[in-house]
Amino acid sequence: MSSPIEVRNIYSERVGTIDFGSNSNALSIHRTASGFKIGLSYKLSIVTVSKASAMPVISNIRGSIFMNGSAGRTIEVGQFRDEAFYQSYRDENPRADYQAQGYANWYCSFEEMALIEKSREGKEPKFQVELWLELSHLLPTKHPRHDLKTESEKICGRTELIYSKEIWIQRLRSVNALENILVEIPLPASPPLSWDEVWGALAEARSAFEQGGATGWKGAANAVRLALEKWQKIEKEDMGAGWQAPSSNDRAARTIEQRLDNLRWHLLQLAHLGPHSSADEWDRDEALLLLATLAALLAKRKP
Repeated sequence: MSSPIEVRNIYSERVGTIDFGSNSNALSIHRTASGFKIGLSYKLSIVTVSKASAMPVISNIRGSIFMNGSAGRTIEVGQFRDEAFYQSYRDENPRADYQAQGYANWYCSFEEMALIEKSREGKEPKFQVELWLELSHLLPTKHPRHDLKTESEKICGRTELIYSKEIWIQRLRSVNALENILVEIPLPASPPLSWDEVWGALAEARSAFEQGGATGWKGAANAVRLALEKWQKIEKEDMGAGWQAPSSNDRAARTIEQRLDNLRWHLLQLAHLGPHSSADEWDRDEALLLLATLAALLAKRKP
């Protein structure tokens, strides 16, 4: 449950609150061409005023959403904006606050969603919200329909936004977000010097893949081969007991389908360890390797 953001004017007088509360049941997620549109709802509470008083108006609500990433860093994962304005009302005997329902769209890219899924580590998604708004007042005049609007004050606040893990997953699944394997390419900022050529070849493979087309696909394959050869010089593969390397003639005779079958067979051997080991022996990177490789093999097979 998030804490309400209290809105106060320049005189530190309470004007109202904005409460993101428990948004889980109201959570909506839609696909866009570049990612996802997530509906944010919140409750506004604005003080009512007497007939002759200035009436508060809240408008231009906007904000940024952050999540804790690796190494304790906070990373922005989206922005939202509410174009509506919310005003209170005047009463002879002002008592209860005026209540309104606010709504804004949070636009989140595929890369940002991949970061969210990696950072939450299977737990409930928890975000930090940095919010800004404009507070102005309507001054009463002799003509009720012609109030004078004051200059706006800039108000900021912070709170948490927490969703139920089950509802979050259900909403993502409903737009097929979880069925899309997002390839995470680990390019470190400061790799060990001995691995420079490996990371350089990986970056080359990524660039070629992004270019696409027949030349791009072939370039990616060539760069991956180079990365693996450089890696092999640093660390020779330990294939375990009983494994015999095929002859160069046998390797040359293998078709691409046979090579894919070899990859599938070794992936099965890695997955075989799952039922025969404890849960704490596995981490997210190993699970992602299995899942992404299986998805890629099935995409190639097109059953």
